[in-house]
Amino acid sequence: MALLKSSPHFASALLALVALSGAALAQTAAPRTLSELKAEVQERADRKVYPVSQLDAAEVREALGSLKSLDRDEWAAAWSAIGDRRLAQGKAAEASNLAAASRHYKYAFEYYLFARFPLENSPGKAKAYAKALEAFAAYAKLQNPPIETVRIPFEGKEIVGYLRLPADVQPAPLVLTIGGLDSRKENASFRSDAYLAYGVGYFSFDMPGTGQSTIRQVVPGAEREFTRELD
Repeated sequence: MALLKSSPHFASALLALVALSGAALAQTAAPRTLSELKAEVQERADRKVYPVSQLDAAEVREALGSLKSLDRDEWAAAWSAIGDRRLAQGKAAEASNLAAASRHYKYAFEYYLFARFPLENSPGKAKAYAKALEAFAAYAKLQNPPIETVRIPFEGKEIVGYLRLPADVQPAPLVLTIGGLDSRKENASFRSDAYLAYGVGYFSFDMPGTGQSTIRQVVPGAEREFTRELD
């Protein structure tokens, strides 16, 4: 993960958030205090760097101000509250300003996604991820060319991905993009939008063990999901 390479201190703080009482964590990273974590997150938001580069610095300060502990569900609730507001603003704007609605929906997605960062390991974080998917769906329906949700049958389940094709090139070359360990296919979709200007489309999906992947762990043979997507 880019975060682990760029800031071991922040990585320690997030690891503490992921497993506050885990014995393994005690052996690998010293937990940081809430005030230290808040300072690091805000500093990154002010500089627009990972993992809060897509969030508004003032709203980050608001969310951090509501945090009283490192409890996972409290973390999820603090960021989801901003996401809820942005989602409501998006719905209100749809009738008169689609560009503004789209912007609010994207922000809502980003706040919900950070609410479950770096993974969905508590009920509150799982709920935040579900809301992130809802916000992205609202965003996707407003885009031109459209972002299409594709469902591929696979071993009794469904691979879920996003397909976006350039408007004037048919058939179009297609790039397959995969979410990372702490990002998701929605992030891969945003990053891939630049391909459209060059007449190239993309299909984004989650890597095994993350998001909506049908394979819940990264194990030998997990690449068969990629084979199915390619087929």
